Amino acid sequence: RHIISSFIFYNELTFVLSGSLIYEINGEAITVNANDCIYIKSGSHRKRTATGPCEYISFNFQGGATDNLPVYLPECINKEITLLFKTCDEIFAKYYMWTDKIGTALKLILQILSEKIQTSQENPIIVNIKRYVKRNLEKKLTLNDICRQVGYSPNYCDSLFKKETGYSIMNYAINEKMEKAKLLIAEDLLSLKEIAKSLGFDDYNYFSRTFKNKSGYPPTRYKAIIEKEIFN
Repeated sequence: RHIISSFIFYNELTFVLSGSLIYEINGEAITVNANDCIYIKSGSHRKRTATGPCEYISFNFQGGATDNLPVYLPECINKEITLLFKTCDEIFAKYYMWTDKIGTALKLILQILSEKIQTSQENPIIVNIKRYVKRNLEKKLTLNDICRQVGYSPNYCDSLFKKETGYSIMNYAINEKMEKAKLLIAEDLLSLKEIAKSLGFDDYNYFSRTFKNKSGYPPTRYKAIIEKEIFN
């Protein structure tokens, strides 16, 4: 947990799961608490201490730096990142070393963090629409329902959303449902039909067609690919 003051010549991404870590980065003191993370670029001067029990996960890597990430990101651990932590644990338990598969998971984590930063700079209406969709993926979402939650007309919301993002609100909702489906398939706790139902699809065949349209594979094929990637 304690690291002496030194320069690092790799990128460090550390997530605190419980407790806290105190960093000194290029002379600036930063306290990283539970659910926060710190992103330190290669060439930085770093020191780390802990004041008590602490659980954390660190990725040290060369290349793949993400320029738009700040050093400190508060409250950044979400369900998707937690699932990717679990995937990394399973891969490491199998190989006992860093592999390209862990590198792929790390790229996804960095992408999620980058999207979080981008979202914080978006129009509040867009942010609220996205937040409502992500928190209600289990529902049969409609444009009217979504727009009612943010207090603006469907025409205005959809027009603004398309202007800001390049796609419609319902397209965004379907994309988010399919991304969630991918995570649930990788987690492998529910059957494919249970996953479809948990995302508001009563008709499994419709879910399967939608999934194939968005991912390029039917759910059964995608599940097989995921299992092969992780365990072979």
